[in-house]
Amino acid sequence: MSKKNDQLRRQNDLYKRVLSSIPDFLAYKNTSGIFEVSSEGVNQLYKNRFDSIIGKTVDEIYSKDAAQNVKELDKEAYSLGKSINRLFEAETDDGLLMLDSTRTPIYDDKGNEMGILSISRDVSELVKVKNRLEEISYIQTVIIEISRSFVGAKAQDFTGILNQSLSKLGSILDADRSYLFTYNFIENTMNNTYEWTNNNIKSQIGDMQDIPITDYLQGWVDVHRENEYLLVSDVELLDKSTNLYNILQFQNVKSLLTMPIFIEGECYGFVGF
Repeated sequence: MSKKNDQLRRQNDLYKRVLSSIPDFLAYKNTSGIFEVSSEGVNQLYKNRFDSIIGKTVDEIYSKDAAQNVKELDKEAYSLGKSINRLFEAETDDGLLMLDSTRTPIYDDKGNEMGILSISRDVSELVKVKNRLEEISYIQTVIIEISRSFVGAKAQDFTGILNQSLSKLGSILDADRSYLFTYNFIENTMNNTYEWTNNNIKSQIGDMQDIPITDYLQGWVDVHRENEYLLVSDVELLDKSTNLYNILQFQNVKSLLTMPIFIEGECYGFVGF
């Protein structure tokens, strides 16, 4: 009997070690939705509330809507009688995780349902990268469409096409404003010639006329004349003693991106968001 007990203890110890070392999230729950097995990785997702999710139900762990989603996925696996693979947004103590989850129904020797084994992997970063690549691809497509709209355009259509282009770019970038400025280096001024504003955003074009270029030279015009874009991710991080900061802060601008426009090798102006 002692040997059998020792063997059971060793097997149990091995079982725990295997579960704790599995890099993926592994869990098994019975037909009542009660977890009977969970890897250490799963337990860590809910460490702020439980030492272990074993003995807990999906209703105790998840919100009402999330628990219902889990139950629907389990129901699908049971109805198909085989493993299913789905992307699943899981609620954890540290926030939402996007999981690539495989659910497998488990049956006894008589074919009766016993429970669901789920093995999941965190793919949150991969999904973010995929979404970002799709976003970039879409932006590139819009830019190509905008470029084509100018080819062969008549002079009287230019204003309409430009306004439509600013609207498209501002919308896909979720910007408050998109605008075009022109430089007049002879008179040392810059003018806001075209503007699109998002819903409930005040127009600034009337206040952005005949602005002295020298007010912006420290961090703006010189960059554009080098054919470089200017990105200000947070206006509050700028040197607060500069004219650039004061002008942007006066307009309640939080961040912006500006890109120079060159015509025949000369800096004509810039488009900004």
